[in-house]
Amino acid sequence: MIDKKTAQELAERYRQAGGFRPFLLTLLALAHVEGGVWETPSKAAVRRALTRPNDEEVCSEADAEVALVHAVRMGLLLEGSTLRRLVLASAGDAA
Repeated sequence: MIDKKTAQELAERYRQAGGFRPFLLTLLALAHVEGGVWETPSKAAVRRALTRPNDEEVCSEADAEVALVHAVRMGLLLEGSTLRRLVLASAGDAA
């Protein structure tokens, strides 16, 4: 797994480049993970973090939920993850 500082830098570069939100969500989780889990500060914080420079407004909760569903279906995050509690698939039994 990559270190948090590298993950934070990658997430910010990916966000600035307008990257695919499920990948961005996973990079954000990697940047903040503790024991395979990121307990997010709030849904609003996640929505702001998923907002890209060319987006006209802050990422909606519905769009953030879609990104979460895609990340789970791609095997990046575990089933049962929520916008308040993201569990990395690579965490295995750490959840």
